[in-house]
Amino acid sequence: MHLDLHQNSLQCGIVRQPGKGRIEYVASKGVSEATIYNWKSKYGGLEVSDARRLKALESESARLKRLLADAMLDKAALTRRAA
Repeated sequence: MHLDLHQNSLQCGIVRQPGKGRIEYVASKGVSEATIYNWKSKYGGLEVSDARRLKALESESARLKRLLADAMLDKAALTRRAA
């Protein structure tokens, strides 16, 4: 069975495990202590539903940033063409 370590529920669960057990568990899955530290700083106080909502908001933000960048490029091209 494949274990996806990048699911929000699994990340939140790993962050909430006690120290030594968490390190041994994640090391057996091939994840570094630095990754655990990053997950802890990002998901430390969140519930699973909050983490899912955060992920959805981050993806929506990225989509909107791409749309804005495309619109700005279109505007710049039109400005150059009109000049």
